[in-house]
Amino acid sequence: MASNKTVLDIACGCGYGSYLIAKEGGAERVVGIDLNGDSIRYGNFRFGGSNIFRSVGDAQEFIQEDGFDYIVSFETIEHLPKYEQFLMNMVKTLKKDGYFFVSTPIVKVSNSNCKNPYHVIEWSFDDFHKLIEKYFNNRIYLFTKY
Repeated sequence: MASNKTVLDIACGCGYGSYLIAKEGGAERVVGIDLNGDSIRYGNFRFGGSNIFRSVGDAQEFIQEDGFDYIVSFETIEHLPKYEQFLMNMVKTLKKDGYFFVSTPIVKVSNSNCKNPYHVIEWSFDDFHKLIEKYFNNRIYLFTKY
């Protein structure tokens, strides 16, 4: 599906997903952004490639106007205090005909009193869907984990 596409892997961690998108998915270019410099260095060492570019950056602040065909954000948004700013920036970063792939843990009732101390908020399916629709209209694939 990523064949000949430009892909942003936001909050990529060590970059194994970026590697798979580039190598197995056939992406033309994959950019991985993560806050953790050690993860970026490890990813570059272990999961490098001529079409994979990684750098340290904050997912909430990252913008590259009309830069990518696809953006993947897996298990990230629930950690971000400025999740609405993050979504606004991803809209700007995504090409007009692009796709935003996002996943988050889904709970029965949305709340900010999360069992996971690293989560800022957790959403119900309906609330998360409403949040995403505010920014992406009908251009989204929504993956959820129950």
